[in-house]
Amino acid sequence: MSTGRGLVGLVGALTTPTRGGDRPGEVELPVGGGRETFFAYSAEPLPYGQPVLVVHDHGDARVDVVAWFAAPAHPGR
Repeated sequence: MSTGRGLVGLVGALTTPTRGGDRPGEVELPVGGGRETFFAYSAEPLPYGQPVLVVHDHGDARVDVVAWFAAPAHPGR
């Protein structure tokens, strides 16, 4: 079930670490001009503050996430 809010592809940061599998943490995501908190599930444990990418929206405030590492900026480009 999807929330219809287009959560897949959003990047947020974990406010509670995930523990992997069916043991969620929490992620704060930018939604509708504000920020909302969702239960975040990941295959492996991820630490507090880890930037994450939403890869699946289960609805009911539950999303699947993966670690997100932004590419470094290239000075002078």
